[in-house]
Amino acid sequence: MEINEYLKDQKQIFWDLLAATVLELDRYPDILKGDFVFGANDTVLSFRNCGKGFLPGVIAKAILPDVEGEKADGHMSDLYPMEALLTADVFELHSFHDGKTTALKCEKGELTELRVYPDWSTPQGLLIHLEWSQGLPEAQILKMKDVASAMRRVFSGKAPLPKMRWKPAVWFNGERVMY
Repeated sequence: MEINEYLKDQKQIFWDLLAATVLELDRYPDILKGDFVFGANDTVLSFRNCGKGFLPGVIAKAILPDVEGEKADGHMSDLYPMEALLTADVFELHSFHDGKTTALKCEKGELTELRVYPDWSTPQGLLIHLEWSQGLPEAQILKMKDVASAMRRVFSGKAPLPKMRWKPAVWFNGERVMY
């Protein structure tokens, strides 16, 4: 399956997920402070934030066919670009929301797993994991310097985003990002 051009740029995907997180944190001031944890290489991108997460019903409605058997539209969020990510070679979403975890996995745009289970120990937020079957070109792979630059952009006011209420600890590939 040929992936769309958007999916070929980890840096843009990362920025869009980060911007959505900042907007969500501004929209919901009751979200608890938490770390941001990211990871990437030429075939993988992982993004973990501390937002609200998505309701299981919202995810199911976006993924499962309707009662007439029509294909769902993939719309999960007005902030996060989920529809564009669903067609990745592998797309995984773990949504931690109010004591429930919803785990979704799609391979090449086809649903392979959807589970909801109680989980009171995991902090709220999203874990998004993307995989590419072929490695991406070096220029499109997210690096620590890109993460640091994006975080500086968020906190400098140079991005068209609201100011965050705290400066989260940020981790990339297991190392602390100084920004």
